[in-house]
Amino acid sequence: MELPLSPLVDSDCFPRESGIGAGESHPDHYLASGNRTLALGLPALAFDLFAEGLRRFPGHPGLIHRAALALANAGSLTRAGAFLAPLLGRTDLGAGMIVEVASLAGRLAKERCHRTRDPERRWEAAAEAALHYLRAFRVDGNPFPGINAATMVRLVGEAGLARSLALEVRGRCLADPGAAGGHQWRAATLGEAAMHLGDDQEAERCYREALALAGGSHGEIASMRRQLFLLEPLLPVAAHLRSILSLPQVAFFAGNRIDSPGRQPPRFPPEAVGEAAARIEAALARLNIGIGCSGLANGGDLLFAEALLARGGTLHVVLPFRDEDFIRVSVASAGQVWVERFQKALRRATSVTYGMRDPGGDDPTPFTYAARLLAGAAVTHAASLGESPLLLALLAREGAHLPGGTEESIDHWRSLGLPAHIIDLSGWVAPTGSGETSTKSGCDPAVKSPPAVIETDGSPVPGSGRGWEMEAGRWDTPLRDVKTMLFADVSGFSRIPERDAPAFYSRFQAMAKRAIDAAPVPPFFSNTWGDGLFVVFDRVTDAAATALCLRDEGSRQDWTEVGLPAETGLRIALHAGPVFLGHDQVIDRPSCFGTHITIAARIEPVTAVGAVYLDERTVWLLAASGGGDHACDLVGEVELAKGYGKERLFRLRRAAETE
Repeated sequence: MELPLSPLVDSDCFPRESGIGAGESHPDHYLASGNRTLALGLPALAFDLFAEGLRRFPGHPGLIHRAALALANAGSLTRAGAFLAPLLGRTDLGAGMIVEVASLAGRLAKERCHRTRDPERRWEAAAEAALHYLRAFRVDGNPFPGINAATMVRLVGEAGLARSLALEVRGRCLADPGAAGGHQWRAATLGEAAMHLGDDQEAERCYREALALAGGSHGEIASMRRQLFLLEPLLPVAAHLRSILSLPQVAFFAGNRIDSPGRQPPRFPPEAVGEAAARIEAALARLNIGIGCSGLANGGDLLFAEALLARGGTLHVVLPFRDEDFIRVSVASAGQVWVERFQKALRRATSVTYGMRDPGGDDPTPFTYAARLLAGAAVTHAASLGESPLLLALLAREGAHLPGGTEESIDHWRSLGLPAHIIDLSGWVAPTGSGETSTKSGCDPAVKSPPAVIETDGSPVPGSGRGWEMEAGRWDTPLRDVKTMLFADVSGFSRIPERDAPAFYSRFQAMAKRAIDAAPVPPFFSNTWGDGLFVVFDRVTDAAATALCLRDEGSRQDWTEVGLPAETGLRIALHAGPVFLGHDQVIDRPSCFGTHITIAARIEPVTAVGAVYLDERTVWLLAASGGGDHACDLVGEVELAKGYGKERLFRLRRAAETE
């Protein structure tokens, strides 16, 4: 039995089916499914598959290696190194696996070289990578570590040795066409060797061949591009070659729903669906969109999803709440055929993420939250490929600015400095039965074909509400707001001697206050009890900055002075989501409550000491907030405390930090 390409991913606390059948009893099933997912450029999904395989087959070298590779692709260098460590130095793995392990060790050092800004540390990382790659190359002459060794020795100033290695690698590839792995890797290896040997024309020919052979393997193309980026300061042709290795565009889609029966004035009548679909298809082709992040409301969302899937693209779906509620609120009003289209698209999506457990009546917060998650998902997926995303929006006619609506999404996207492409249906003209034309939007009937796409230049964009919004005027005062919750505690606190408790409390509270006072904006709410700290922020970027400041404060403490072991440290967790706002009558101050606070509380106990953990939805919100000062490295899918389900967790760090 062959495994599915990848599982449907539920980022809420109620996991969907994993995609792995209970009867699967061989590691190769996990390796095959994980490798296909990795090739699509989805390292987090791939790691979950490899990790699930390791739970069933502990210690399997192939699964360990691929799990470490997935972590490396996700940017989690420290965790990848920890996974790989048991395999380093082993001589019983066979030549092929020894080469793979040493090559990945070289890759991790190379990634540190990518990240560090310090010239001395950069040189040291490049030298370490070169040693690992050379060791792997000398095992059996595999061209993959050989060409990487050539590049890394070039980075440490050994151009002559780089050319010698490139010549040796080229000879091996030509003598044994299968030596470099897949055909695309053979072509890329020959292209890189040609660069080192000064044959720019041959290098371009080889990289064009590599691109054609890689097909839809976005992760492989991204890896080739990263290698060329390393060489750009030394070999100017590398920049040109990198431009040849084009990747499909990542897009966040926002658009209108089909009008409910009797809507006046009309905005997106059913008669306009064909025109909208054609323009969306044309935009996808023109912009080379192959990876999309979208909702699945009737109208624009589903038209985008269907067109993307028809092109063989990858679809990531975010819904504000569960399927049955979403269908009722945002799909069924257009008829049963749209419900069926929704169900079909949902089944074909690569991943599905739910913002909340329930719709919460006429509260717009779930839609605002979902819109931000989609924006952040697009930014994050594009970043994993070394690219920048765009927004594609469908606007049928000018309307109210609604929370989470299309216009608001465009404004927010533009605030990030990212490009937006608008499909404007405001001038659409519908044919009438008399053979004449009628203007649905009130514009000049002579205007039969307005520009299909308007590229925004920072000026206001006319449009209407988000594809999944309720009708204008139906929103009540919001019951909830999106906040970011920080939970922290001190590991081993229960072992503190009673006589040391006063000193501990004084130190802990002073430390927490310094971190909170350093926040760019004061928090909405904060409280402590014992060794616990709970802080609520309006902005996710402020929460991230405070969490890292608190982490640093904790790492500077000598906990032995207050009766705790030297290895004592802080566990800090972040989660962002909609919470209810209210007044706490006991403490007589504003407060908040809700399921998303519980999620944050359940992440904290499983956080590594000395680290800040956050879930994928919070990673996306941080990305959608322009959180360029921060980076998030994959930890993996983790069972939360008290049986609260699984979440894919990440470790927060400053972008300038290599670990």
